[in-house]
Amino acid sequence: MSRKIVQMSVTSKSDSGIFLAVAVADDGTAWKIRLNVTDGEVSTPWVQLPELPDIDFSAGAI
Repeated sequence: MSRKIVQMSVTSKSDSGIFLAVAVADDGTAWKIRLNVTDGEVSTPWVQLPELPDIDFSAGAI
């Protein structure tokens, strides 16, 4: 099964030409990738972010 992106966000640091993209897939996983647009290369592969922990907010865990 191939994943499909359902939401994506991209950010950059000033005019560095380096961007960080974070995507949420249709299976609920989150991924990030670093993009360098100055040389047109993808410097790293997509990396899966860790799952969020289960937190019982009713117990005042915040």
